[in-house]
Amino acid sequence: MRSNVNKILERSDRLEDLQDASERLNTASVDFQSAANRMRRRAWIQHMKTRAILGGIVALVLICLIAEVFQMESNGRLSVEDQNDVSFRTTLGALSYHHSSEFVE
Repeated sequence: MRSNVNKILERSDRLEDLQDASERLNTASVDFQSAANRMRRRAWIQHMKTRAILGGIVALVLICLIAEVFQMESNGRLSVEDQNDVSFRTTLGALSYHHSSEFVE
């Protein structure tokens, strides 16, 4: 009988130890989850910052290119007729060179 009582008391102690360990594990998992959420949030913010910086750089380059084109047009250095004329002459020159080199042999 004494042996059975001792076994029951030991079992009760082990169950309490197991319950304490379970509570510590639960607390640790909650801490880990909150740390993981903070880390995920930081990574997302960093990703968005990187995208914003890259988007700003692309926008700045596009604005500079557009401003340069408008400045060229306002200075008269670049007009649609001039572009078409130069493009046509370049194409015509390339074609005539290509055809003349075929017959030179």
